[in-house]
Amino acid sequence: MAPGYEIALWLEGLGLAGLVLGLWRLRVEEAARVRALRTVLRTGPDPRIVPGRPRSDRTRMVPHVTKLRGGRTGTAQSAAAHALARAFTREA
Repeated sequence: MAPGYEIALWLEGLGLAGLVLGLWRLRVEEAARVRALRTVLRTGPDPRIVPGRPRSDRTRMVPHVTKLRGGRTGTAQSAAAHALARAFTREA
């Protein structure tokens, strides 16, 4: 055989070997994930995951500051807060 054909066969063989090795690694990693998932499902939540603290209610009514006549400032209900108040006080 000519040297070019031998080199091509070696490269094809190495490529196939790399493909087989890659598929084997994917299968091993998937099996590890399955084992980990089964363990978590059998025992409960993962102890490495620390639950966050509960969130406090973030909805707060913030008054809308407006300028009144004479340069004074006063507080008034914003349009959004007014719409929310109407939506929740409206009887169904």
